[in-house]
Amino acid sequence: MNEVHTGPEVSTDPSQVRAEFEITDVVRQLSHELRQPLSTMESVAYYLSMVVPGHDLRVRQQVEKMQRLVEQMNWVLADAVHFFQATPPNPQRLDLNELITEAVNGELSGKQPVQVNLSERAALVEMDPMQARHCVQSLIGLVRKWAHGEVRVSTQFVGSEVHVRVSAPQLRIQSADASLIFEPFRPHAPAGTGLAFASVRRIAEASGGRAGVELNEPRGVTVSVELPQLA
Repeated sequence: MNEVHTGPEVSTDPSQVRAEFEITDVVRQLSHELRQPLSTMESVAYYLSMVVPGHDLRVRQQVEKMQRLVEQMNWVLADAVHFFQATPPNPQRLDLNELITEAVNGELSGKQPVQVNLSERAALVEMDPMQARHCVQSLIGLVRKWAHGEVRVSTQFVGSEVHVRVSAPQLRIQSADASLIFEPFRPHAPAGTGLAFASVRRIAEASGGRAGVELNEPRGVTVSVELPQLA
């Protein structure tokens, strides 16, 4: 088993820090400007889904396509926002087990089955609620979407940390690329910017933790996030 952990990358180059600040500001502005039209499109698609006659299959298919595209755009935007930390964190006491249960039960159709094995006691951490929810949903959702076979999700305590582990017997990525799964702008699967797993890493680091990936022969993969636990 080959395990790769990613750690914080802190820039000391003033020009790079300034560039990152400017990019963050652009992302913040884009997020603000795009949220409203995306929300309007989502509302329009929902309204059409309610009023289009059931027998009009072609129109319903187009409405469903619109809904999927809006969902995809929302996720791309959320990945960018969280990757660049464009919203100030507001750490709170959270139970990762509750967020995992919410993520697993949130969307069942068209996804791989999930076997959940959560710790008996609450997996308490201190994280920004929005960032924590995005981290958990992305971690589980991406593995679930790209996996062949049953996905396994677990939480466990290791020393003073809570480990969230999401495993699959096989992901639709090349084994050679799995060690780069948290690198930004490297699409590891169809239809993506490569920021999804990268945003997971950034959130983990911002919360005092880290993210990692393990390659299990022949093609199994385990993606994990390890965070300081609260007493």
